[in-house]
Amino acid sequence: MSPPILLFICANQSAIQNLNVTPDFVNLFTFKPTSLNLECVQSSELGQYLLVALLLPAVALLHFIFVVLSKVWTGSGMDPGNATNSVLAINQGVLISFANLIFVAFDCYTHPNGQQTLSFFPAVSCHDADYKYFMAVAVFMIFTVLLPFNAFFVYAILAMLKYRRDQQASMRLLGRCKIFFKRWRPERWFWGYVFVLRQVFISLVHLFAPNDGFVQSIFMVSILVVYCVATTHFQPWKLWEMNIFETVVTLLIVLALMFGVTRPKKIPTHVSERVLIIMFITMGLYCLRIGVGIYLAKGLKGDFAPLPKPIDKKKMDVCLEAFCNSVLSSDDDARKIILESFTEADCIAFENFFESVQYAGLNSFDFGIDAGYRPYFPSDYLATEDNFENVKRCLAKNTNAESLRVPESGVPENFEQSVI
Repeated sequence: MSPPILLFICANQSAIQNLNVTPDFVNLFTFKPTSLNLECVQSSELGQYLLVALLLPAVALLHFIFVVLSKVWTGSGMDPGNATNSVLAINQGVLISFANLIFVAFDCYTHPNGQQTLSFFPAVSCHDADYKYFMAVAVFMIFTVLLPFNAFFVYAILAMLKYRRDQQASMRLLGRCKIFFKRWRPERWFWGYVFVLRQVFISLVHLFAPNDGFVQSIFMVSILVVYCVATTHFQPWKLWEMNIFETVVTLLIVLALMFGVTRPKKIPTHVSERVLIIMFITMGLYCLRIGVGIYLAKGLKGDFAPLPKPIDKKKMDVCLEAFCNSVLSSDDDARKIILESFTEADCIAFENFFESVQYAGLNSFDFGIDAGYRPYFPSDYLATEDNFENVKRCLAKNTNAESLRVPESGVPENFEQSVI
């Protein structure tokens, strides 16, 4: 099974499990003791739950022992940074499964006779003496699996932001925590934690509506749709096609939840009423924002300031002038080094930049890239005929002067073509 498919199965297991029909192999990724067949090791359900809880601390302890022994035996030994990254990779791979295991200890299902039992362990009553031990094991997993990983993740995100202009410090931190950042574009370095939060919220859905699968599915659909919209906006994946893949997979899960969960005979309407109230509040707030924007623009004919605020034209001019006068305009090696450092997203932004320049310059530049498929919609400045003709004459004059530039040989370039 390919890593992306495995990643999305593990990431979406909480949503898949809420369906009436769940593939058996998905249970393997939940670390449910009954699915792991731990009866041969420990017969009691509490013992099986505790064995699963000790898995990750045991792995971390083994890594620590190997690092110490390698230092004692060989002098150099294993790199602690690589060992830490390996433990974090394992932790991230099983984090969602452990989050589900943690929260099931608080998920009590109410039977028609009024008795409450754990949804994950139907034989365990929520009022028995053993229940407090399940709670203790869940708290143990919170402090050994969930909290350390989240704390380390947040620290890594803030540290990368702090050292963003210190290349050496950034490289050292990236070597220790590359599992957090290797899948995402540099400008979306924080998205791994958004991905984790999505899964934690889905795991918490069972606590909000422990006895209502329909309401759980509504909450899951809401979380997945919000995440899907954010993914299409931010496009966080380093490989662009993964954004499309994740969006399609998420939407398919949403459709599966919509059609695969049994609807109650009486569908609650209070949630829809609250959503409509939130919608009208949102529309009112945006109308207020439009009004403030018109007021700041001093009327409908003024320049309406969009959000987010675009870069100032003067600053753009300074950047273009500095770029044209930089070493990149004359040093081929420096230019090639910069181009080799571009990511896939940078290459797309690079192409879009030159398409925009060509579009604004009326296709007057010899970039080898035209304005693309965009039809021409003139700006407010070029909408008047005089300004449009002035820009065309200015660009044509500079283009002709460049084409007749006299090189060292003393013969103007394109001389014959200009004479003809």
